[in-house]
Amino acid sequence: MTLKAYTLTKQQTLPLKQLFGLSVGAGFSVSAMYYNQPIIGLLSHAFQVKVSEAGLVAMLTQIGYALGIFFLVPLGDMVNRKKTDHF
Repeated sequence: MTLKAYTLTKQQTLPLKQLFGLSVGAGFSVSAMYYNQPIIGLLSHAFQVKVSEAGLVAMLTQIGYALGIFFLVPLGDMVNRKKTDHF
């Protein structure tokens, strides 16, 4: 399997498969932050901590995600893409 790098002009769009894959990946990564919220009571009982302490898991996960977006996304505009293509 070979990977192709696409350079899009203003009139072009992403291929449908690639757009669908990116959408599904983004949806899964965001939904993973919310999976623990309905079971916070069970988690607090299983780990023998207060419900408020178990709720910190959800809060810190969302704060970490927001900080990651805030600090990492602008790097895509500042770093030359050709430098990172070797990964």
